[in-house]
This record gives sequence, C-alpha cells and structure tokens, in this order.
Amino acid sequence: MRILLALSLLTIACSDPEPVKVVSSTLTGSVDGDELSAVYGVINTLDSGTVSIAVGTGKLDCSSQTNSNPPGSGIYMNLQLPELVTGTPSEHFFQFFVIAGGDLSSRGSSGGSVNVDAITPETVSLTVDYDELLDDASYRAMGSVEVVLCD
Repeated sequence: MRILLALSLLTIACSDPEPVKVVSSTLTGSVDGDELSAVYGVINTLDSGTVSIAVGTGKLDCSSQTNSNPPGSGIYMNLQLPELVTGTPSEHFFQFFVIAGGDLSSRGSSGGSVNVDAITPETVSLTVDYDELLDDASYRAMGSVEVVLCD
C-alpha cells in the first residue's frame, strides 16, 4: 500500500483543471514544525480500488490522479483506505509530503486513527488523529475534514 500511496500523491498536479477546496475543515497539523492545513482536498479511487484522500495547502483537483507532475509547493497529507465505508476502516496508511523549491520529501505509517463519519454522493467527512515521530521528525494531523468525492 505504501508504494501506491507514494505514487498516488506524486501524480497529483497543479494544471488547468480547477483546484478543489475542502468543504469544511477543523483539521490542523504539522510536518516537522511546518503547518499543515486542509485548504484543498480530493478523494479518488485508484485503479487498484484503493481510496486515496489528499488534502493540503497546495492546489489539488479531481484529475490529480491522472496527471504526471507533482503538485506545487505545499504540505500535503495523503490517506489511503481499502474501501470507502462509514466507520473505522480495517486498515489505513497516512503519508505526509512536503514540496518546496521542486524538492519532495515524504514519510508515513499506518499509525494514528481514522473514522469516516459520513458519505454523500458529493462529499465524504472524516476525522483523523495522527501523531508520530518518524526519522526524528514529528508528523501530526488531527480534526475533521469534509472533502469532495471525485469519482
């Protein structure tokens, strides 16, 4: 699942399609001291069937999974779930990306917790709680976010 996660965010791009802002968010966090907020966000189902939820400070759009360039500068959280159903998923994987000056760094793990609170035909609401120390850097995300369902 880690490889799919890395590939899914690496394919997100800032191109001509309209960026999609989150519907609502109380999500706050940080990546080694840099602030993470959910300004933009999308949910797509990958070809593998895995659900990919990406939020961050940089622009994301619904065609993000089919573009071949990484997004612009920003801090991103990507969450992968085996399926999209309400409740606590059987497994999940968080990955955090920092893109600055064309450089990309990422770390992730299956730590923390996720709850899918509600699913409508247009949006998905979820609550996350993640606080991990990975390679001597702190990764945090906590709160709720409602994101546009692209599929």
